Amino acid sequence: MKKISSTIAILFFIASTALSGCAKNTASLSKENEVDCNPPIGWNSLVDKFSDGGIYIFGERHGTQESPELVVEFACAVAKRFNTQTIVLYELPDQTGTFFEDMLNAPTQDVEEFIGSRMKDFWTGNTDIQDGRSSQAMMKSLVRLKTINNSGIPLTIGHLQLTPKQQVETHEKIKNHTGNSYGFIYNLEAQNIHAAKEKYENVIVLVGSYHAKKHIQYFKSKNVKQNYIGLRQAYSAGTDWTCRETSGCGRHKAKAYRGSLLLNHKNRSVFVAKDQHSDFEGFFLFSTITASPPYVAK
Repeated sequence: MKKISSTIAILFFIASTALSGCAKNTASLSKENEVDCNPPIGWNSLVDKFSDGGIYIFGERHGTQESPELVVEFACAVAKRFNTQTIVLYELPDQTGTFFEDMLNAPTQDVEEFIGSRMKDFWTGNTDIQDGRSSQAMMKSLVRLKTINNSGIPLTIGHLQLTPKQQVETHEKIKNHTGNSYGFIYNLEAQNIHAAKEKYENVIVLVGSYHAKKHIQYFKSKNVKQNYIGLRQAYSAGTDWTCRETSGCGRHKAKAYRGSLLLNHKNRSVFVAKDQHSDFEGFFLFSTITASPPYVAK
């Protein structure tokens, strides 16, 4: 966990369509629509480390049921506890420029249909592009976030997609073959996460574990004046739904990662613990993980 002084100026802020229009100064909780959060074990102890808010980067194994559910419930509890502006950044596209704002304004009973219709190219179940991000669990997480937001808890949604300016910069870099274009994209995403913290007291990020590692490495390489922690998904056994070169698309056995942590920590918990082989400084832990197939829009 790091709190390091700032020498870097924010080059730009996330496009207003990604983060604006959804923020609230404080929550006005409605008893009629009150929501009970179901956060992971240990969430209070983790959040206590950052009394003035922080950035929580969750690096998941895509295509599983458990991570999207845990992260949105963690975010719910954080927003409810502090009663202040909190955002979840997803690794999802915004194909219209106003999708996430429109989603929060859509009728609650129609939100799943709304998400599916407005992002139909993403929720296709197309195995050529399936990497686990468009899973049924991810759709369920979005619907749950909408319910939480509708209750008056100050939790909103954004994404890591590059701004139009960033997309132009990336295109030029690739065209001119200057440097590592993927590394450049990861750095821009990390800058967007940092920029979000200027507007929201707590920023919660759900991305694949490799992206999360790159974002953390960027934070460590720059003097960013923010509290942050990277948490990696750990589990002893289970399955995921992904596409693999050797075995195609579908449910696959997932190789255990740090399952021995269950000897000292409980299932569905979050905690600080240094990972000696990576840049993560905490974990979110499951005894087993379960494959989540693609969500296919109707």
